[in-house]
Amino acid sequence: MKMMFDDTREIYKRFVDSESRHIFLNRFLYSALGDLQYIKNMIQGTGWWRQLSSVLQNLHDRVFIFGAGGCGRDFLIWLDHCEGFIDNNEAIQGKYLDGKKVYSLNEVIDEYGNKPHMIVIANYLHHAEIKQQCVQAGIPGDRIVDIGSLIEDMMHAQYFDLPDLRRDDAEVFVDVGGLNGATVLGFIKWCQGKYRHIYCFEPDAKSLSVCEASLSALIDEGNVTLIGKGVGSVQGKARFQSADRGMSSISVDGNVEIEVTRLDDALCDTRVTFVKMDIEGAAMDALRGAEQVIRRDRPKLAISVYHRMEDIVKIPALLLDFQPNYTFYLRHYSLSSGETVLYAI
Repeated sequence: MKMMFDDTREIYKRFVDSESRHIFLNRFLYSALGDLQYIKNMIQGTGWWRQLSSVLQNLHDRVFIFGAGGCGRDFLIWLDHCEGFIDNNEAIQGKYLDGKKVYSLNEVIDEYGNKPHMIVIANYLHHAEIKQQCVQAGIPGDRIVDIGSLIEDMMHAQYFDLPDLRRDDAEVFVDVGGLNGATVLGFIKWCQGKYRHIYCFEPDAKSLSVCEASLSALIDEGNVTLIGKGVGSVQGKARFQSADRGMSSISVDGNVEIEVTRLDDALCDTRVTFVKMDIEGAAMDALRGAEQVIRRDRPKLAISVYHRMEDIVKIPALLLDFQPNYTFYLRHYSLSSGETVLYAI
C-alpha cells in the first residue's frame, strides 16, 4: 500500500501543468470509487469545457439524442432529463438502451411534432448528414444541437495537439494499434511530412485491410511498414477477440489467434522518436516488451490510460522505472470516461 502511494505522489510531481494534474486526480478518484461525477469534474477542467458548456446552456425543453452508439450513450451523463434516442439503425429501433427507448426520426415527429423538442446530434462520423436529415424533416435549425462536430474535433486532436511535443526532422513513428490508418496520417500532418519512417502495428485482419487501403501510396513509396501483428512482452501467439469499431483486443477467450512481437525485437536496430499506443487494455504488457527501446531512445510517448482502472497509476510508474527523466502530461478527448492519453516527454 505504501509503495502505491509513493508511486502516486511521484507521478503527480511529474505532471508539468495544472490541466494534467486536474485530470490525474479526478481520473484516480474515478478509478478508486467508480463515480462518474469525477469524470464530469475532469472534463470541466479541460480545454474543451468552454465549448461543451455553451452547448449545455442551450439545451432546454424535451431532449432527444440522435445516435444511440457509444458517443450518444456517453452524452447521457450531461443531461438531467432525456426523452430517448433517435437512430437510423432499424435493428435497434423500439429497443431500450441505458433505460432509454430508441426511436426513428419519423416516430419522434409523429409523436411529438417537429418543434417542442431539441435534438442533440451525438454521432461524430455522420453528424453533417444527420443534421441535413433533420432539417429536411422540418426540424427548425435552432432545435438542432450538433455535438458531433465537437466530438470530431476532440478525436482529431488526439495524440498530436500538445504544444510541448517537439518535432524531430528525422522522426521514426511507431503506431501500435493502427485501426484505420488515421493516426499515421495525423502524424504526417503534425510533423509536416518531415520523418524518416513509420511502423504501424495492427493485428486485426479487417482493420489491417483498411490500413492497407488508406496507406497504400505511403506503403508503395516505402515510407510506411505495416505489420499485421500484436505487440506484447513476449514473442509468440495469443488469442484475440476480433470486433468492430476498434474494440478488438488480446483476450484468453478470443475468437482468433494472432502473432505477437515485442517492440524491442521488431525495432532492435531502429532509433525510435515517437510511440503511440491504444490497444484496448494491453498497453502495460506491450510497454514491458518495449523496455529497451524506451531506455535506449527515450521516445516521445502517447499512451491511452483509460481501458483499465489501474492504468492511470501503473503505466506512468512503469515508464518512470524505465526512463526516470520522463515528464508527463495528460489530456482527455471525449465527453465521457474514454480517450484519456498520457504523454511522456
